[in-house]
Amino acid sequence: MKTRRRPYFPRDSRGFTLAELLVSVAIFVIIGLGLGSLYLSSTRAMDEGSTMAYVQRQGTQIQEELARHIQRATVLEVDPPGATQSLCGPSGAAPPLSPGKSIIYQRTVGTTAIPTSPTTDEFWCVYEYKQTTDPYAQLWRCQVSDLFPGGTCTTTPENLVASALRGSRGWSIEVSRTCFTPTGTTCPPTAQTCIGCPTSVDVAFALDVKRSSTDPRSMVGGPRQFGFNITIRN
Repeated sequence: MKTRRRPYFPRDSRGFTLAELLVSVAIFVIIGLGLGSLYLSSTRAMDEGSTMAYVQRQGTQIQEELARHIQRATVLEVDPPGATQSLCGPSGAAPPLSPGKSIIYQRTVGTTAIPTSPTTDEFWCVYEYKQTTDPYAQLWRCQVSDLFPGGTCTTTPENLVASALRGSRGWSIEVSRTCFTPTGTTCPPTAQTCIGCPTSVDVAFALDVKRSSTDPRSMVGGPRQFGFNITIRN
């Protein structure tokens, strides 16, 4: 009859001690935290770069739209020296817009029957304003009845910021520091050759992306300034 032998274990074979196990776990935790931090930093940098490109794209689209529309004007009007409020704006705006926050211009366009023969004058106002229903100020455009200061919108204002948004991600856009001045002057204007009626204006505005309508923190480190010149061609 054969007897079963017991399995043989070398005398120096043994498992992990508690100290070795804790050191191993600590090493894996440190490596995991490092990789996690690297991933978050990379993601944050990509988001910031994407957001800055987004702001630049929106600002450029607004700039191009303003230039396209205003360059065809026959008359431009900006706030004269010493103005206490801006030229035009929405009806019922309280308080009135500050000087330099708007521009009025006249365009001669064709009629519905003869669209290629400009015979009809239109008067337009572009202004910065914060509606009570909006978390931040926007850039608006509407028609007014004439070139006289104090005009209010006669058509439903168009939000130029919303019109520029292509593929919005649900962010909240804020417009600030808008200023319309005759070329070569400061904001608000202090001197100009033709009071209130330049042929060339400097336009400036700033765009910022907020995290949400309830979170005012900037996603791009603060407003991004846009500045350009528009000279009427007529």
